[in-house]
Amino acid sequence: MIANHAGIMFVYWSFVILISVKSCYSDSLTPETFCENNDVVPITNILDTTMLLINYAKKYANGCSVEECFINKPMDCAEILEKCSFAKTGVYNIWPRSRVLRSSISVYCDMDDDGGGWTVIQRRGDFDSARDYFYQDWNSYKIGFGDRRKDYWLGNDNIFALTNQRANALKFTLTDWEKNTTYAIYEEFWIDDEGHNYTSHVKGYRGTAGDSFSMTNELAFTTKDRDNDNHDKNCASMFKGAWWYGSCHSSNLNGNYLRGPHESQADGVNWRAFRGHNYSLKDTFIKIRPTNFQQKTTNQVRNDGHSK
Repeated sequence: MIANHAGIMFVYWSFVILISVKSCYSDSLTPETFCENNDVVPITNILDTTMLLINYAKKYANGCSVEECFINKPMDCAEILEKCSFAKTGVYNIWPRSRVLRSSISVYCDMDDDGGGWTVIQRRGDFDSARDYFYQDWNSYKIGFGDRRKDYWLGNDNIFALTNQRANALKFTLTDWEKNTTYAIYEEFWIDDEGHNYTSHVKGYRGTAGDSFSMTNELAFTTKDRDNDNHDKNCASMFKGAWWYGSCHSSNLNGNYLRGPHESQADGVNWRAFRGHNYSLKDTFIKIRPTNFQQKTTNQVRNDGHSK
């Protein structure tokens, strides 16, 4: 629920007081008096306290209005924003329609970029993680890892579930250490399940970053302990990441966090068409959104899985 729980409790107790006031009235009392322990006291004291509680709740309930929007198990961030246009960027629980998943998953929703509704599947930034934090094994990439508000990978099972419930576009937002930001959008993206090694399907590039991902089309996912690439060696081991490698890569956004220019070859957070194989980016977002996404104007969102 977006509304602050403390604020909700203040509203609740305010109504309790008002109900108590109403129940205590009798024909013998004037509108200015209230009964308490069989004594008549000024009702203005109670009403003043009630108004203070209500005003406090309004201030700290994070924009909660009388008319609220309830969502029954949204499948992704886009559905949240489609039904509740005031939803803010932050962490939510969603329920993908999938035979693989049996419960909700926690995701970071970008409700600001290009109309919002983006479900973030990867994030990198200057969050004090170890530089090789993303150099993890197959199972870690299968289930996901990290802090939803910082560095994280959503998990290949989750990405499979999200990209197979409806058609999705894919967006990369990339920032270098000189504060230049660029993007790449792909009109269609989905991956296969684990039995097919999470093979990537992608097409339809546009953007300013240059195309360094179309070449992953029809490539399986590779980690340091599961070699599915087309090279005679393991690309994940050579370039310290995990990705849809061919022989080997034009992008390596799960590589080592090397902070700008580096002498080592192609083992950083690289996007060749933007800054090349010897430059490790500062910030990356990888996110998906349904291709038919349309933002709607509605009332304030409520979703018990949310925390800003």
